[in-house]
Amino acid sequence: MPNWLGWFQYTSPFRYALESLMWNQYTDYELGTGIVDQYGYHLGLWGAFGLLAAVGLVARAGALFALKILVKKLE
Repeated sequence: MPNWLGWFQYTSPFRYALESLMWNQYTDYELGTGIVDQYGYHLGLWGAFGLLAAVGLVARAGALFALKILVKKLE
């Protein structure tokens, strides 16, 4: 992936969903959180879940805004 496209990972809901699932699965794992740290996840379960909700709300607000503009153009 090109370096200039690296910021796109922070807008993806799949990233935060995967991180929250990894924290949920491996928090009580007998080897500790070494597997989670190995992949560079550092937000924690509730941090990743909160950002997942925020990305969803921003996408929903953007869609609402776009639909309101479309309705005004069609009237």
